[in-house]
Amino acid sequence: MATSNNIQQHAPSDDVWNYTNDTIRLLSLSVVQIKSILTDGGESVSELTDSFIHIAYKINKLLSDVDELTSNPEDLTEVHEKIQQGIVAFQFYDRISQRLDHVSNSLNQLTHIISDKDKRNQPETWINLQKGIKRKYTMESERVVFDKIMDGDSIENALEAYKAYSSTHEHTKDNSDDIELF
Repeated sequence: MATSNNIQQHAPSDDVWNYTNDTIRLLSLSVVQIKSILTDGGESVSELTDSFIHIAYKINKLLSDVDELTSNPEDLTEVHEKIQQGIVAFQFYDRISQRLDHVSNSLNQLTHIISDKDKRNQPETWINLQKGIKRKYTMESERVVFDKIMDGDSIENALEAYKAYSSTHEHTKDNSDDIELF
């Protein structure tokens, strides 16, 4: 039986409950998170690098011809836009850090449960771990992946759900994963 929060409830039955399935699901969740973080990070690094190379080029060009600075204000606008893009990319790294921290904390908690013979055989311990993990998520995309994995979906399906969520919510104002300029 599953709760409304996609967290498995382990009802007593003739079958012996085993923590192996929950361990596999939580490890799968971590794999999906890490892979999605790496994919997103690679895109952000490329954008950040391109933005700052362009900024450096424009500033060098402007400095070499000070007269152009006053006659071509579009260049300053372009530099400003590239700086804003760089700021967004830096904020993205804060999100990556948060997500990796969630993975790290989850794996640490999982390690403590598996290493404690009494805890690892207690279904309630696993339910509490899952609830705690989901409660710490600050981004909806994390909750989407969590629900997929806890429902027993494969890593590939969870990654597809993450990509689908990200692509449909990438530029909307109501997305809790959006990054804001400061």
